Amino acid sequence: MTESRFRQFLVLHVLLELVSIALGYVPNSYSPALTVAYSNEPNSWLLQKTWVLVGVFAPLAAAGIAGLIGLFFFRAWGRTLSVGFTVAVLVVMPLGGPTLYSALEQSPSEAASITWGIILALAYWSPVSNRFSANCSLKRTAADGLR
Repeated sequence: MTESRFRQFLVLHVLLELVSIALGYVPNSYSPALTVAYSNEPNSWLLQKTWVLVGVFAPLAAAGIAGLIGLFFFRAWGRTLSVGFTVAVLVVMPLGGPTLYSALEQSPSEAASITWGIILALAYWSPVSNRFSANCSLKRTAADGLR
């Protein structure tokens, strides 16, 4: 695994997430009956108060973005923050209540989840993991070669 290939996985992950979000706005993705049924579902307590919603999701979003940036620049804190972000999302996700996705938007979302797992695995258990050491600088050494 090269540094550039690792960064390509990061870019692919972000693109897949953005595509999934954009596809959520495609009109007529759900049947009218399903849309009505979903709109009748009660909101979870987490989504009922704006201050709770902002207080939970703003720090999560900031941590996710910071983790991606840290991974892109091979910072040790980026790797740790990204794992912490992933665990936090997995803890908070069930508290959000029911969700509705079309198959069209679910496919890139699933692919993004898979690439995220690949990214975290590569960050810890591949040759690129050496770039994440705490004393690592952005300079290349002769041993790094051209990648």
